Amino acid sequence: MLRIILGVIASLFSWIVLISVGNRLIRAGWHGYALAEPTMDFNLAMLLARLVLSLTCSLAAGWVARLVGKNALTAWVSGTLLLLIFIPIHCGSDLFSRC
Repeated sequence: MLRIILGVIASLFSWIVLISVGNRLIRAGWHGYALAEPTMDFNLAMLLARLVLSLTCSLAAGWVARLVGKNALTAWVSGTLLLLIFIPIHCGSDLFSRC
C-alpha cells in the first residue's frame, strides 16, 4: 500500500515538473504562443501542441507510477486522479467552444 501511495505521489510530482518544463519550452520557442497564453486565445496548432504536451507528460507520469509502485494499479490511480483534478477545469473553460 505504501508503495502505491509513493508511486502516485512521484507520478503527480513528475507530471507537474514535466508539464512546467514543457510549457516553458513551448513559450520560449513559439512567440505567438507566449502572446496567446495570458488570454488563452490559442489557435488550433497551439491547442494541439498543448494536447501533445499533456499526453506526453501523462504517459511519462504513468511510467513513473508503474516504476515506483511496481504494479499497474498505481498508474491507474495516478491517471484517475489527474483526470478528476482536471475535469472541473476543462468543464468550466470555454476552450471547447472554440474547437
